[in-house]
Amino acid sequence: MTDPSPQLLIDAELFTENPEEAIAYYEWLLGVRFPDFSNPEFAPAHLPPAGAEPGWVPRFLVPSVDAAITAVQPLGAHRRDTEPAWGGKHYAVSDDGLWAGITEHVSHGVPNITANVDCATHTVERTSRFLQTLLSAEPLDTLEDPYDVRVIASDRRVASMVLRMRAEMNVSTRTTWIVYFTAHDIVSTVSRANESGSRVLVPPVSSPFDRYAILRDPWGQMFGLSDPFDESARDGVLLRDASGRTAPATDFIDLHVE
Repeated sequence: MTDPSPQLLIDAELFTENPEEAIAYYEWLLGVRFPDFSNPEFAPAHLPPAGAEPGWVPRFLVPSVDAAITAVQPLGAHRRDTEPAWGGKHYAVSDDGLWAGITEHVSHGVPNITANVDCATHTVERTSRFLQTLLSAEPLDTLEDPYDVRVIASDRRVASMVLRMRAEMNVSTRTTWIVYFTAHDIVSTVSRANESGSRVLVPPVSSPFDRYAILRDPWGQMFGLSDPFDESARDGVLLRDASGRTAPATDFIDLHVE
């Protein structure tokens, strides 16, 4: 991603007990190169901080870390920072334990490997309020969607989608992130993942925005694969903003496909 504007997903990191081994697996599976581990600030994986569950955690760009944390504290959220040896990273932790990385700057030349991110929850309203407050973003509802998908967007760019967790998703019992990576041959990638120790939770299926799958890697961390539809295929997606105005998604957000 180049020239990002504020309140956007800029990357994700993996909390895991096996940082380098896990990242080597993702590089092999996805055919990409993550940033190396030489700079802790941009290390793609590390041991979970105290109180955090293992798994992928997105990081968002905000104008001010202090202001973002102050905004969500009335919602029961709190701040967690890591030591400089761990990259000196900043996180907002919601009242139900969802960690969101936040930063005031982006290092140019450090690639964003992530395609997009969902937050699966039993409490769409509460989780949406936390994210839109943290990111000074706007909630946009999809219409007639079985997962009650809510798009969290700012400056026409999507930060995250929040969706209602359903039993058939088989992903988690708690509010959790699903970080997706681009896989244009999604069936083949799912097959390779399955054969190499990952477990398929949701086999390839279509949403209004993409064809996707959800898996657990060999160490138990959940991740997703996404093959985005081109923009013309998504013209029929309708969104409704907070004022009640309903319009095609492209009236509210950019749906750029790499």
